[in-house]
Amino acid sequence: MKVLTIFFIILFASGCKYQKELDKLDSLELDRIYLENEANTGLDAVKQEAIKKYFSNVKNLAHRLQNDNRFSRNFHRKYFAYFSDDLCSKYILDIKSWKNILNSCEVSGFFLCAEEAKYYQEILQLVRLELTDLEVESLMENSACKEKLSELEVINE
Repeated sequence: MKVLTIFFIILFASGCKYQKELDKLDSLELDRIYLENEANTGLDAVKQEAIKKYFSNVKNLAHRLQNDNRFSRNFHRKYFAYFSDDLCSKYILDIKSWKNILNSCEVSGFFLCAEEAKYYQEILQLVRLELTDLEVESLMENSACKEKLSELEVINE
């Protein structure tokens, strides 16, 4: 009985660990929506915080995917159930909004936003390297996703 209880505690704890990552993805979607809607506006404290939050979360998730084997296995295991249909539309910022955001971050020759924003394409390219061929193929089946990733130079087609 104790062994069974310990097993369920460990199972629950590991589930909670990755629940935080899923919550970050929900936040990532909300931040992407906000940034796309506000891409053409001037830089203020709210927008600057959203930029920092979005691009930092993208970088941190990419880092986890590359360096945390348990996280990576969990991601690949759940990819087709949770991500394949709408990964691009939910989480990936389009190139036009990204470039407008970068322009709004540049004030009098100074870059006032999170450095991760500058390296968005490179970060996405690193994520692309972590995806399996089957996962990439499923992304390419969605024409809007294919276009978005091609414009961001994450894929070459």
